[in-house]
Amino acid sequence: MKERTLNKKIQDMLKVIKKRYQIAFKQSMPAKALENTKFQLEECFARERLLIEYLPDGTLAYFASYSIKYMGEFLEAFFHVGHCYCVPDKIIRRKFFKAIQNAAIELQSFHDIKRIAIEISFEDKISQKYYAKKGFLTYIELVGHTENSLKKLADIDLKKTKFKISLLQKKDIPKLIELDLQSHISDKSSRMREIFMRPDARESMKMFYNGLLNHGTCFVAKSGKKIAGDVGLFNDPVNNYGLIAAIFVADDFKNQGLSKLLYKRVLLKFKKKKCVHYLGATTTTGVLKMARKMERFENKYSYILKI
Repeated sequence: MKERTLNKKIQDMLKVIKKRYQIAFKQSMPAKALENTKFQLEECFARERLLIEYLPDGTLAYFASYSIKYMGEFLEAFFHVGHCYCVPDKIIRRKFFKAIQNAAIELQSFHDIKRIAIEISFEDKISQKYYAKKGFLTYIELVGHTENSLKKLADIDLKKTKFKISLLQKKDIPKLIELDLQSHISDKSSRMREIFMRPDARESMKMFYNGLLNHGTCFVAKSGKKIAGDVGLFNDPVNNYGLIAAIFVADDFKNQGLSKLLYKRVLLKFKKKKCVHYLGATTTTGVLKMARKMERFENKYSYILKI
């Protein structure tokens, strides 16, 4: 009986997650991704890191899976909520928000955590408003269709441009760090602005760029001998999509079409890797504006707040 109850809970949560995936990616959730998500939920259940409640009629009221997650960009461990859902009922909503807060307080007594990082799905406008007031938006996850985005950039010719785009070289890293810092600090909408203003920012960025260098997953744009911008990427073999890890254009080269060139270069790489979709995270006004032109879907909203 107990095992059937667990299976029912897992299946009810997966039903919500699969539906969201279907809307965002316009396809069914891949078998590997579904299996991985199911395993994560079962692990949360086993470790008592899963909140779930039902309505009197047996339908799902809310759920939230959580863990302790170290986020390198902040150099900090968070109480991290990866999946959550709640019905649009005021009383249940209050109970849902309180349950997450109480779970964070309980874990805080065992772990050195000070803040909550919570990912809210695109359709949950009520939770988005609630957490925007309680904390701050740290990123919006964007989903794009590789082939469709390439069609939007069909008029961009990588050969007919003053910019030369090539793989990152070790000698480029010091200058890239300075230009990247300057670009994000000067943009008040950038999610990385506060992080890049910290004293340890250069050391963190050095580690990041060295990782891209070792994996051969960063393209650098130059105009003559001057570095103009770059784009870093990865691919996720479980979900079979590409990931844009970072993109920036140096202040001196903005409004010259370089962002489109960088996107096209990385999208061609994703196409070669047979990544049907690609993801990226941002709050930057310029990136969001271009994302809408490329018909990318705003999938998740991530917020950070104090416990």
